[in-house]
Amino acid sequence: MMSQPIQPPDWQWLPIVLPHLQIVHHVQGRLRLRLLPSLLTVLPHISDSLFKAKLATLPGIIELRINKPAASLLITYDPYQIQSAWWERLLQASANDVPSLLVEIGLLHPLPSATSEDKAL
Repeated sequence: MMSQPIQPPDWQWLPIVLPHLQIVHHVQGRLRLRLLPSLLTVLPHISDSLFKAKLATLPGIIELRINKPAASLLITYDPYQIQSAWWERLLQASANDVPSLLVEIGLLHPLPSATSEDKAL
């Protein structure tokens, strides 16, 4: 099943959540993230459905599992669709860099460049 590119409002939560995630372990195709306690200040209720609904839209995601007692999220992904280094870049990205990272994996479409005709208007 091919993921549909998400619309800008669908990804705007991501830069808010990223500073509250930390890589615990990462091998190609499998990533475990620590959900830092500060995440609770951003998201009053952490639910499996939140992460599954949002992160599952990334192309190449195979499985998401939350371990609430351990405060971790396990992401199994297709390394042919999402390169290992992309995750590291995403977790270190500023809010301004997130859209371009999502474009890299086909989740967002780049905005068309303004043509000279558009600029003249």
